[in-house]
Amino acid sequence: MIKNKIKSRQGIFLALALDLNLALPLAHQIRIRNREKRLRSRARLQATFMVKILLVEDNEMNRDMLSRRLERKGYQVAIAVDGQQALTLATSGAPDLILMDMSLPVVDGWEATRLLKAGEQTKQIPIIALTAHAMAEDERKAREAGCDDYDTKPIELERLLGKIEALLSRRPAS
Repeated sequence: MIKNKIKSRQGIFLALALDLNLALPLAHQIRIRNREKRLRSRARLQATFMVKILLVEDNEMNRDMLSRRLERKGYQVAIAVDGQQALTLATSGAPDLILMDMSLPVVDGWEATRLLKAGEQTKQIPIIALTAHAMAEDERKAREAGCDDYDTKPIELERLLGKIEALLSRRPAS
């Protein structure tokens, strides 16, 4: 409770009592809620800090859009435009996760995934298939090739981030 004295023109002092018991806790709750949001956001960034994603996508518009969105979420993104580049970068760049378009030039995503999962250096890297093909048969084919998960285009970022975070949380601690 806050009390304030006010002097009137006639020299009479009045006591004004304001009960701010509701206002102060509400303001305090808002500060706490905002602080918790900042801490969650910071924790998410720290969890993704230095996480390297290899994005394998031949379509320039898709590649640009998705790479910028992932970078804004705190991921480091390396890019390959075909399956052959993906094989090279996955071996030399040691990504934490690969987002693999399945319809690629040179070496397609199906074969690139099979080769990565057969390689001693790359077999533990989680791979998420990205494809415009949304049939159950396509998902089965992607998993048989070695993909750990599957997502359809157009990409819904929150859904993809959930899949990325789920696969990254299964990684052995280094």
